[in-house]
Amino acid sequence: MLVGGPDNMDPYKSGLLHKALTAILYIFFSCMYAVMRIFYLFKNKKEIIVDPKHLMEAPETPIPSRKLAQALNPKTAENILINLAKHEDKFLRRALCRNPSLPEDLLKQLAMDDEPMVSNEAKRILKDPEFKSDELHALN
Repeated sequence: MLVGGPDNMDPYKSGLLHKALTAILYIFFSCMYAVMRIFYLFKNKKEIIVDPKHLMEAPETPIPSRKLAQALNPKTAENILINLAKHEDKFLRRALCRNPSLPEDLLKQLAMDDEPMVSNEAKRILKDPEFKSDELHALN
């Protein structure tokens, strides 16, 4: 037997408190919407979006994960590292600079790369051989 009758079980029927709270919230959010519309009406239309310095452009095509893994793996064979140093993808060559088993002559070759992103990374590694590749370093 249902207590209070079958009307108590209707999930779409609300009580007085629910209706009052809904009305108050509706008025509040309507006022806030009006205030924001007025604010944006008088706001300067010219906004400049500046990217943080530590962000770099995204590659146009995804880097193949197998090649990226090879470029970063210290156990990758030297002949594969040499081939990766000639790869057309600058992001892959930049990652290759961080491989601790990369021969120094190959790292010096990458330091003279035409792409500043690659050459700067190689120069940073040559300057500090104990370089640790962590995300905080990208902020510097």
